[in-house]
Amino acid sequence: MKKYVLACIGSIIVIAGLVYFFNSDKTSINTENQLSKAPTIYKSAWVEITRGTLFLKLPGQKKKKKNGDTVESGSALETGKNSVATIHMPDGSLLSMDKETSLTLSDINFQLENKTLSVKVGLNVGRVWSKVISLATVESEWEVKTSNTVATVRGTAFGMSFKNGTSWVNASENNVAVTP
Repeated sequence: MKKYVLACIGSIIVIAGLVYFFNSDKTSINTENQLSKAPTIYKSAWVEITRGTLFLKLPGQKKKKKNGDTVESGSALETGKNSVATIHMPDGSLLSMDKETSLTLSDINFQLENKTLSVKVGLNVGRVWSKVISLATVESEWEVKTSNTVATVRGTAFGMSFKNGTSWVNASENNVAVTP
C-alpha cells in the first residue's frame, strides 16, 4: 500500500512538473542565447526578432519591422505581447527588448575610425537587457534612461525595467552607475 501511495505521489509530481514546463511563460528574454549572437562590426544598428512582432512607432501609426531591418537615432520601437527582439549595435553590442516594451533610441552613433560608440535609450515601459561589448574610448557612452532613473555603463551587461513609475537595474558584470 505504501509503495502504491508513493508511486501516485511521484506521478502527480511528474505530471505537475510537465504541466508547469509546457505552460510556463516563455516570453522572457533568453539572454544566454541572445547575447551569444554578438556580430562583428556593422555600419548601422539592425534588429533581430526572436519571437512575435516589433513595431516602429510613427505619428499616428505603427510600422512592422522585419529581421535585418536597420534602426536609427530617434526610432521609437515597441514589442508585442509575446514578443522578444534584439537591436544589434554597430560594434556588436546588444540591446534586447522583452515583451510589451516601448523605448526610443535617442542616439546610436558608432565611429569606426576611433571606435567611439554612443547609445542612449529612453525606456518608456517594459524591460531591456544590455550587453555592452566594450566602450573603448572616453567619449563612448551607453545610457538607459527612464522617467526617474538613468543607468550609465562602461563595458558590462545589465538589465533594466520600468513599470508603474518604478525602475529596476540589475548588473551582471562590472559596474553600472545609477542616478535618479
